[in-house]
Amino acid sequence: MSSILDCIPKELLTDILARVATSSLNNYFNVKLSCKMLKEVAECSNVYKCISLDEFPVAALHDMNKDARRFMNRCVACENLDALYMWGMVEYFSCDNLATALTFLNKSASLGHVGAYYIITIILLLSGKDYREKGVTLLGAMKISGEYREKVNITAKN
Repeated sequence: MSSILDCIPKELLTDILARVATSSLNNYFNVKLSCKMLKEVAECSNVYKCISLDEFPVAALHDMNKDARRFMNRCVACENLDALYMWGMVEYFSCDNLATALTFLNKSASLGHVGAYYIITIILLLSGKDYREKGVTLLGAMKISGEYREKVNITAKN
């Protein structure tokens, strides 16, 4: 039996599902449950890269079941900004693993996550004299960067 979805190009369906995933994690999972074809399209790397993890409980990162861990690992593998940021935060604050935390946070920041860039700066400032100078340099770069000020909605006062 043919479906109306068969008439829509897969690339367009992928774009649509990526937009759904960007707006709501719950909606993303609901779409996956709706039919076999959408479930298949929802598994595309481009969709995982866009999934918003705003609704994902951060506390669950410590005690994830197998399915949740697989989901987060897939998000990280697909360079999802939120997943990289969250994983970096957990590595630093829960596991006290500076090197691994900075790996995840640097990747997230390099892909455009402003919060990751900011937290890297703070971590470096607080991680001892070996890192402090780099933290000050990054903080100064953020302060003079119009792009970062615009993204975090900071206005310079004259």
